[in-house]
Parts: sequence; C-alpha cells; structure tokens
Amino acid sequence: MNESTKQLSGTPSNNDIGNHNVVININDTPVITQGQNVLITMSEDGAPTITGSPSTSAMANVPYNFTPTAK
Repeated sequence: MNESTKQLSGTPSNNDIGNHNVVININDTPVITQGQNVLITMSEDGAPTITGSPSTSAMANVPYNFTPTAK
C-alpha cells in the first residue's frame, strides 16, 4: 500500500494463479478494527480488475463498509 496515495497495487505472476483472500484493516490508533474481506481470483486469462469508489471519510464507532466490484 502506498501511504501517500492510499493505493493498493501489485503485478501478479504465473505463480499467483488461483484464489487469494485479502483482509484490508483500518488502524485508528489505539483501536484496530477489521475492515473489508476481498477475494481476488487470478486466472490464466489475464490480470483481475477490481474497481470501486470508497468513501474517504469515516466516523468513530460507526462501521466502515466498502464493496469493490471485480470485472
């Protein structure tokens, strides 16, 4: 994750083919809360595309939700 842009990115290789469960956590010191579970499936057909427009703000004591769209 790039700290300045808040972008999560990477380049998969053939060794990455298959399903990958990713958990994105939000750290609001001193509390760490579990964020979003994401399943990324890498196939031999090409790289996956995950899109969405998450909210850039959150409130204390209110669950934060973001559902990405995979194409």
